[in-house]
Amino acid sequence: MLTNNDLQAIREVVKEEVVPIKVELGIVKKELGAVRKEVGAVKEEIGDIKNDVSGVKAELGTVKRQLDTLEIKVELVSKKIVQTQEETIDVLSELIHTGYNLHEERIKKIEKRLQISPIQ
Repeated sequence: MLTNNDLQAIREVVKEEVVPIKVELGIVKKELGAVRKEVGAVKEEIGDIKNDVSGVKAELGTVKRQLDTLEIKVELVSKKIVQTQEETIDVLSELIHTGYNLHEERIKKIEKRLQISPIQ
């Protein structure tokens, strides 16, 4: 059986061991508080990044719509260019044909005035 002195000695040893544990526990609590602050700061930064990403996505959507509109306009302009080229070719062909016919008529008038037999 333990004597009072033995119990007192055990108490003293336990007290001596508890004090550094309490000090270390206080240090751990302080470090845990610092970690919590850092986690809070990281969470804020993540929130900021999420907001930035949302903004970029919105801008990207706007740019995509503008690009789609631009592609449509480019396609319309290309079609108009092709159409205009075809119309120009038709007009030039008609102009050349008309010029040729007028030239033929002038030759016939000259031959008639000069009374020359037609050139064949």
